[in-house]
Amino acid sequence: MQTDAFYFRSTAGHNLFGVTHTPQRAPDKVAVSCNPFGDEKQSCYRPFFAFARHLAKSGIASLRFDFMGSGDSEGDASAASISSHIADLRDAVDLVSTHFQTRNIFVIGLRLGASIAALAAERDTRIRGLALLSPVVDGGKYWNDLLRKQQFAALTSGIRAPKKAEVLRELAASGAIEIEAQLLGTRLVEELMAIELSSPLADFEGNVPE
Repeated sequence: MQTDAFYFRSTAGHNLFGVTHTPQRAPDKVAVSCNPFGDEKQSCYRPFFAFARHLAKSGIASLRFDFMGSGDSEGDASAASISSHIADLRDAVDLVSTHFQTRNIFVIGLRLGASIAALAAERDTRIRGLALLSPVVDGGKYWNDLLRKQQFAALTSGIRAPKKAEVLRELAASGAIEIEAQLLGTRLVEELMAIELSSPLADFEGNVPE
């Protein structure tokens, strides 16, 4: 198995950080991993790394990458959005399609990363399969959960917990707020609250395991 860390250029003009895990023999399948948001991203690093190694030992190549404005990728986090994350994923699919010379591309996503994978797959016929791990199916509920976590963190630190209306006023005034050490811009919050994946992926023709 070979592991390579590098940067690749997105169509938006940012350098995105990625890591490929390549098996010893030429792979005919490639898996692309989509990270979750905030604290969940930190906790999934080791499992995603271990899973990539397992795939390589099974003859399947993989790519782990950071979305624009997160991790080791370039870009202003406050300018990121669900749409930009989908575009980043499609750039990642471009990369592995060319690098590994295969059209057998699968996407593995966790939490918000799973939602982004699902939304991208409905628009990209090159994605042949999805593994959606605990996807965010209701973006509005997820946003409220993030706010509650922020309020709880403030309380446990002895700080006055901001009310939801106050957070929204701050977002409107400054254009971005910080939650779980990550900046969320107005567009990201608006697109996040619009996510609704409760119905089947009607426009996706690939495989989604139950």
